[in-house]
Amino acid sequence: MKDWPTTVVVPVLVSAGTATIALLTAAISSSMRRIAESAERRRRGYEDAVHALIAWTEFPYRIRRRTSDLSSCLDSLSNRGHDIQEELVRHRTWIRSENVILADAFDAVLDAVRPKIHRMCHTAWSSSPVTTGKEMNVGSLGPNGFDTVINQFLVLVSTRFWFRRIRFGHRRKLLRQLQLDSRAPLSPTIDPPPT
Repeated sequence: MKDWPTTVVVPVLVSAGTATIALLTAAISSSMRRIAESAERRRRGYEDAVHALIAWTEFPYRIRRRTSDLSSCLDSLSNRGHDIQEELVRHRTWIRSENVILADAFDAVLDAVRPKIHRMCHTAWSSSPVTTGKEMNVGSLGPNGFDTVINQFLVLVSTRFWFRRIRFGHRRKLLRQLQLDSRAPLSPTIDPPPT
């Protein structure tokens, strides 16, 4: 009878401790898996946003390289332009809900490239359709300088996945460093270099 507490209590405590450790391990593993899946979804979201941004910067190329002014070709290009605009709005909305710092940076990139894209699209629509391979060389119409601002945005996106994420107080400082602050001019210029 004196051995009853030792023979019963010790195995029960060992079993309870083992079960507790197993449950904690499972909970931690599950949490880490959910965190990794969430980070992967965010990465894909930012990847898709940059893809839409690149498609927008290349849209004037598509317009300029059209091979006819038939309604079918114009409809196709117009639909492509609308799709890109819808994608950009969808990504702006998603980024705004995911991280306000990156949303401000994405908006700054859009604001920086928008005037040039509009000018380039106007120029491309005003040109005649291409009829030869030589005319496919569009020269300075291409997205000169857009890679600079897109890369600046990508640097900021990479900070979203650092172990120690950007603190709110460092927001303006980092945006100014990357020159994506709406109050700071974007540099280098996105206009094409003189030829």
